[in-house]
Amino acid sequence: RRHDGGTIITEHDYLLIMNEFRLFEQQDIFGELCSIVFVLFATTNLRIGEILNLERVCIQEGSKDESFTAEVAYRTKMSGGEYVYERKSSKVIELIERALNITSPLIDEYAKDILTNFVFVSPTRGRSRSRLKRIDFNNVFRRIVIKLQDKLDNTTYESRNIRHTFIDSVYKEGTQTGLSIREMAQVAGNSYMVANQHYRQNNEVQLYVEIMSKVTISDVD
Repeated sequence: RRHDGGTIITEHDYLLIMNEFRLFEQQDIFGELCSIVFVLFATTNLRIGEILNLERVCIQEGSKDESFTAEVAYRTKMSGGEYVYERKSSKVIELIERALNITSPLIDEYAKDILTNFVFVSPTRGRSRSRLKRIDFNNVFRRIVIKLQDKLDNTTYESRNIRHTFIDSVYKEGTQTGLSIREMAQVAGNSYMVANQHYRQNNEVQLYVEIMSKVTISDVD
């Protein structure tokens, strides 16, 4: 099966969707959490599952520096259950800390719930009692697309297209600034093979030339 990098959200549609999340965050804690997830998903190499599975101790306090960056610990589908430690910008740290702060009352209220060690949780009513659940970001994103369908260029977006858009931006901007394909793959959170096979557009001649001019035998896994 051939992959072309997925559906890219147009700039027009991205701004409409982002604005809808900003309006949503003004409604309640759940809306603000969803807005934070959207920003993290759109501006970092974290996949949606990695964001929603961030634990409350994910920020490694001993790694903070004067610029307020810090290492974030998270598990990936490729790490075999082990933590990956990656330094994130001050903006990312601020967003995660904001999410931790606004969910702290829930952690106290649902102290016995098994999900109290996660960041992005909200209460839901079960058959016999209220409990915590991870926020359903995919459903929220789908509802926003439906709400905006008369204004969007494309009405078939899925939440995974946010990552496609982030990666597309990394490769386009990285090409213009002279990053190698390996450096761009690291920023995007892809392997070299995935970067080369899945996200390179056939008509981007400049990127093609860069790839072919910089690949050596030592680059091949």
